[in-house]
Amino acid sequence: MLHGSLRLFALLLAMAAHSALAGAGTRTWTHGDIRVVATYPGDDGEAVEIMKSTVAVYWKGRKTAVVDFKEIMGTPEVFFAEMDPGNAQPEVVIEGYSGGAHCCEMIRAVYAPPGGASGPWRVISLGEHDGAAAKPKDLDGDGLAEIFVQDDNFLYAYGCYACSYAPPLILGVRDGQRVNLTRKPAFRPLLKREKARIAKMLKQARRDREPLNGYLAGYVALGLLLGEGPKTWRYMLRHASLQALDWCPLEEDGEGRCPVPRMKMSFPMHLSVFLRDLGYIGKTK
Repeated sequence: MLHGSLRLFALLLAMAAHSALAGAGTRTWTHGDIRVVATYPGDDGEAVEIMKSTVAVYWKGRKTAVVDFKEIMGTPEVFFAEMDPGNAQPEVVIEGYSGGAHCCEMIRAVYAPPGGASGPWRVISLGEHDGAAAKPKDLDGDGLAEIFVQDDNFLYAYGCYACSYAPPLILGVRDGQRVNLTRKPAFRPLLKREKARIAKMLKQARRDREPLNGYLAGYVALGLLLGEGPKTWRYMLRHASLQALDWCPLEEDGEGRCPVPRMKMSFPMHLSVFLRDLGYIGKTK
């Protein structure tokens, strides 16, 4: 995963390569009868700062969908991937990087209607995610591609970015809708590998006497995905800092203000509410 200056350096190299392949202000991708054209102000070699980009999807020469990025760094990335078995055309996955050290890769999937591609195509938001471009891949060998990202709700929730762990989030498209496939049994080996990774992170953090709550929140969430919630919860209780945290019982406004006085809540109780709100407890996320 590339962040900060490394991500910017990679973008500059990519844009230099793009400028040799595409005309000024446009970039084109094709797949069978599907053509995708991105337009943006200025020359590709100058597209370093945040800018606007419009991505149009054409099928047999007819414009079927448009994705607008009001502010992205560099040009969009486009992938063709079979993500939904219910239609005859592959999905067009379009991604744009908003800039910044930790966010965001904005991901959209353009979906052709079932029963023929002549009807309106839909733009499905797959969210905004920390990290580099999330290329669609068939992760479980079923012939359908997924997007492997992480649940960014956990970043900064209980600690700094570097001392937080965000559990895996595997997204797909079914019947023209965004779906969360993380709990699918075929992905259990992937989750097990993640559990081994976070266990090493926790061990190192304990050796270094780092704050653990940011790691533990994601560790418990991963345990719930694996059906090991009680075990990871007991581990959390043994190692967490149990200081009281502020909690807003009602929805905050756009600037993070609580409409009623905030309450004090212990970390385990706060975490249980957090996990329930995100769907890790009590329902399928």
